[in-house]
Amino acid sequence: MSASAKEIIEEVFTKAVADQLWTANTLLVLPLTPQGFAVGSVLPAVFYMCRRACRRGKGRFQQTFSPAEGMRADIHSVAGKLSQDTQSFAGFSSEVTKDILGDLLLCDQLENKSHTEGHREEIQRAFPVHFFASWLDLPPFVGHLRFVPEMIVCLLANQQAGQKLLATAPGTESAFPVGRSPESNLFFSIFGRGVSFGANTANLCTDTIDEQAPLSIEELLMIRLAMTCEEAPETARPSHNAVPHIQNIWPVSQRAAAVFRADLTNFLQTYGNAIPRRSITPMLESLLGLGLLSIYLESCSIAVAWERTGDIPVPSAQVPVSIFADASNGSDSRLRDLSEQSFEECVRLLDQSVISMAQIRVLSALLWDDPDLAGSKPNGPDTSPWLRLLADVRKGRHEVSGLTLRDIKLKNGRLAEKLEAAGIEPDAIDILRSTHASQDPAQTAAEALCAMMGEKLLRTHHFKFLDSCLMVNEPHGLGRKRRVSRNFGGRKRKMMDVRSAILSNTVLETLVHLHLVGRQGVLSYAEFLRILRERYGIWVDECPPGVSASREDLLGNRAMLERRLRDLGLLVGVNDAEFMKHLRPRFKINLRP
Repeated sequence: MSASAKEIIEEVFTKAVADQLWTANTLLVLPLTPQGFAVGSVLPAVFYMCRRACRRGKGRFQQTFSPAEGMRADIHSVAGKLSQDTQSFAGFSSEVTKDILGDLLLCDQLENKSHTEGHREEIQRAFPVHFFASWLDLPPFVGHLRFVPEMIVCLLANQQAGQKLLATAPGTESAFPVGRSPESNLFFSIFGRGVSFGANTANLCTDTIDEQAPLSIEELLMIRLAMTCEEAPETARPSHNAVPHIQNIWPVSQRAAAVFRADLTNFLQTYGNAIPRRSITPMLESLLGLGLLSIYLESCSIAVAWERTGDIPVPSAQVPVSIFADASNGSDSRLRDLSEQSFEECVRLLDQSVISMAQIRVLSALLWDDPDLAGSKPNGPDTSPWLRLLADVRKGRHEVSGLTLRDIKLKNGRLAEKLEAAGIEPDAIDILRSTHASQDPAQTAAEALCAMMGEKLLRTHHFKFLDSCLMVNEPHGLGRKRRVSRNFGGRKRKMMDVRSAILSNTVLETLVHLHLVGRQGVLSYAEFLRILRERYGIWVDECPPGVSASREDLLGNRAMLERRLRDLGLLVGVNDAEFMKHLRPRFKINLRP
């Protein structure tokens, strides 16, 4: 039986190096796994990691609420278990009242897999209505969140040194301290109403609740769910390629990361206790989705720039990836087509970044254990210096360039020989045998690696992550996706997915309120459009690079957004003069001096 492509990679590069190559993860660029995840499931995991300064492990939710051994908990089984507490749930003993309790749980506390309705579906998510949502191990495996909560906690903690995220040092001024002083954490001051935090984070039962606290129904129900589980989930256990600690790595897109940190901090400080819980949860989801989308696309753009220029731009020189937003949310076919055209540029960027990031993985894996470079390896969250060193090696500007590039050439040759002997991967062989293979051996190795890994492992997973950030086709999302038939160069028509960026009502409401902060509650419509463009890369009334639109379409898109803001009660203007059009909040702003 002939060897597989992965086995041959392991034979040529060694298994330790192959494990770093045969993956879509490039942690030096983006410290997460680019696969599908649920934005709405992120915050409870963030609460847990902020509280305990480690990754979440197995909890007691399934053990407590499962209807039978080996079965996943559903709303019916959860309502049945809660109704057994006759003191807290008196009057919920009949099937009708249990159904009512189940409906209430579906409204505010729990969500079924794939957003399905009904009481017999598997539960996948807990809403972040209260700190005690962190006691529910939903989704069952924290790895299903693709290390997104870990990256968010790392960004918010803003620890400047060390490869592991440590408990925040006493006396450190931070809005989001980790593993210490939970009463000072902005999340817990908002979502921890009535909680008495214990001093020992190793004790899973140390946090208690004051039953006399003024709790809402949704908060009280979440607390009852958590208390029925009896304790918080345990710390994640070490396993293959998994560690219990949180790695202290920032994404290479430090500008977008700083924007994300500032946005979340300002929004929570200003509106955390002013906006009702049922409204603030979807607004936070929209803010998380937008921040993650900006970080992801900008990181991909920087990886491509690294390949082209051999450098990493400093944060002040980094810019967001431009996307044309359809203000009609798909109701105007022309505006929708323009946004889809804009997203095609993002698709090309993602395809280019896959090769760029593979080059980074190849070079980093081969140089990581070089004793002469030990002092250059990152010892903190900022990986930019190490990426610049890799670029110097690739461009022949470093003293180890000659030996490293020669080693890659030799490995490329051996790889081609073994693939030919096995009679597999002809596309990869052609790349390795091409005339320009010796001119840029790192790029050759990366292209051959991507050809062997295939579209499913690389491109498909990246698009799943993109759709997750966009919260595609969800009420509070940032994007729409539809299936269309396209003709490619006279060839047979092919079905494909196309995406467009939208500004849902929740997104608009969130961004308007956010950017009224710090401006004494005064923000013009024109200034708001400029902020969308320069801060997030969202273009409304101007044409982004790679898109061709008429002035009529652009003005129509601007007018559409203005009309929607008026309908939402977020824009006022005494006449048609642009300078008289101002945004206004629906919720009270805590103006700062």
